[in-house]
Amino acid sequence: MIWIRSNSWGLAMFVVGGLIAAVGSFILKIDDAPVLMSVGIALIFMDVIVRLRFRNRPAWFIHRQSGGHLWFVPIWAIGIVVFATNLLKALKV
Repeated sequence: MIWIRSNSWGLAMFVVGGLIAAVGSFILKIDDAPVLMSVGIALIFMDVIVRLRFRNRPAWFIHRQSGGHLWFVPIWAIGIVVFATNLLKALKV
């Protein structure tokens, strides 16, 4: 097993997001756009809650050691992209 030392929060957030998507899509049979919008919101909230622990440090909202990240992108930013793209899909823009 590969030990992910620097990004265990990010991995845990993506696992929770995957569980939300699996339950919503496969068990509850909800359309893709609402399920993935809820995944985006969950990613945003999880990462912001974790990052609030470091709010007294400089650049706490974007620093990679303050919360989850994928390479250099914070998880909350990925959550915004997931939510926005699926909102556009739901609105058929």
